[in-house]
Amino acid sequence: MDQIDIVHLGTYRLRREARFRRTLALHASESGGTGIVELLWQVACLVGADRSAVVWLDEYGSGLAHPNTLLDLATDHPRRFFSPAPLRTAWDTSVPGLLDVPLAGDRWEKVGQGISSYCSVALGSDGPRSWFLVADSLTPRPPLSPKVTGELMFLAGEVASVVLHRDLDLRRNLLGQTS
Repeated sequence: MDQIDIVHLGTYRLRREARFRRTLALHASESGGTGIVELLWQVACLVGADRSAVVWLDEYGSGLAHPNTLLDLATDHPRRFFSPAPLRTAWDTSVPGLLDVPLAGDRWEKVGQGISSYCSVALGSDGPRSWFLVADSLTPRPPLSPKVTGELMFLAGEVASVVLHRDLDLRRNLLGQTS
């Protein structure tokens, strides 16, 4: 086999980690913290995803999916489109509800963007918005094991505590109350 035919996968793995480090640095400089991005990194590593995000749907508006925080490890320009159909399906299962689609290309054409595996967790609602944790990949994967599902739901709880209770800190600061 010629040297030209050899693909060195180590280069691609290093790109994934480099994207995460750059994202972490940018997020820390903007918000002063990296908590939610680190949680998204843990979710991506746990389920083998290329992209993980916190997404919300406007319950009273157009119903479009809006990314709140996004970590895309597959591309330098993040893919910001999320189909609302699987999010609504996750919401209909329960809250918190998990939708696991390991072979999205075969069974769920609505996900789009060449996504081959997909999972989302319905986190809850803060009134006008329904919140979700999404992890997807351009490559297929096997169904999530019960152990991985449990760990994913724990991380989803951590994410929910950040996004659903963020406004409590803002209100307390506006009222001038400190603890």
